[in-house]
Amino acid sequence: LKCVTVRFDAKGNIFIDAPDYKIKATGQRVPSPDASDPMAKNVYLATFPTPKGAVPYDVDIWINGKLIKRIYSTDDQIVEDVTRYMHKGKNQVTFVFTRRKGARSRRKGRFMVIMARGYESKGTVILRKRLATSVRKSSDTEESYTVRFRVNF
Repeated sequence: LKCVTVRFDAKGNIFIDAPDYKIKATGQRVPSPDASDPMAKNVYLATFPTPKGAVPYDVDIWINGKLIKRIYSTDDQIVEDVTRYMHKGKNQVTFVFTRRKGARSRRKGRFMVIMARGYESKGTVILRKRLATSVRKSSDTEESYTVRFRVNF
């Protein structure tokens, strides 16, 4: 679609503003995410930098005591399968946000990191069940911010 604006809210909902398009409701309901979805066997890490680079934090992703990835808020959106780092049962997931030295934000924005169960279909990753979420805003001032989750897999 051309001339549209896509935005995400704090819950990960996607909104598409398309003023030049006419949309007709079909009356069909979209099924809600279901934890028992048999297709949702993998765990994905997804980032939503809105707008890119507006939040001066980078994040280290730890799963079960192992650093698996450092993500920069200046990166484009990342969606990565992290299933291989998970084991059956409870997993410890830690997001460690670190403010870049001397970095200031001149724009309002946020940097959301999500871990969710899902699957890939026709080149698109479908996130069905959110397992962990954390958001940093451009107005946040802590030098470091750590969030820990227990995730069942």
